[in-house]
Amino acid sequence: MRKSFPWHIISRLDFSPAVLQASTTVHNNKGIPLGSVVLDRYEHRTQDLRHQFDVTINDVRAGKAFEFRIVFSDDGVLITIHPLGKDTAVRAVKDFLAGRYSSYDERPDKKLAHAIFKEAVLRLLRNAGAMSEYKIDQPYPGVAISDLFQEAAAAVNRELHRRMTYTIDLSQERKLWKCLLLFQYEAHAATYKYASQCGRYLSLYLMKTRAVPDPNVFDNAEVVSIYDHFDFSAEPDIRRHLGELEKRVEIFRKYV
Repeated sequence: MRKSFPWHIISRLDFSPAVLQASTTVHNNKGIPLGSVVLDRYEHRTQDLRHQFDVTINDVRAGKAFEFRIVFSDDGVLITIHPLGKDTAVRAVKDFLAGRYSSYDERPDKKLAHAIFKEAVLRLLRNAGAMSEYKIDQPYPGVAISDLFQEAAAAVNRELHRRMTYTIDLSQERKLWKCLLLFQYEAHAATYKYASQCGRYLSLYLMKTRAVPDPNVFDNAEVVSIYDHFDFSAEPDIRRHLGELEKRVEIFRKYV
């Protein structure tokens, strides 16, 4: 299997999440560069206790780049390596956030737009060194909704219903949940789904919408534009990519 991958580079890396940087140059024993590894995304899959790394490996010897997903067990044993090049959705997200916007035009759908938005947020967190603070796509079982939340919802003629499971984009156990929504009205509506289940809840949205959003009636919930939540002064490229993404999802505005 090792012949299928640039093992001479992969085998020299420490894949500890606390050590592996956004970009790492790999040398041989004589100090000659073998290539570099760019960490595109890291996720601790708590549901099956796996460490998942999506990386781009630039191989000097081969003269080209490869994309892989590398998965380790919770105690550091290598589980699998497989290429990502054939995953068109993954490729489209990476292309868009590299400024190759035509990738989105080939698949103009809301699901892809959300994937691009989510990956942009993860990059902002990673570049700020804050990725380790959150679990990604973490499932939580539903808990009983207190009378306090039901009363707040009833004041605006709403009723809350518990779900069996809540899968949260970014979370710090139940202390803080953050969900990423494309539209402002969706972000407000999400407070009625999630605020009763966690200590603090935050909806982050990409685009303002003409539709009048639901009122935020919960003291522990907040709805914030992504542009107000992050400081983009050091991330002008990501800010530009998000602006381009807004243009390409404009088609959805006629519904909101």
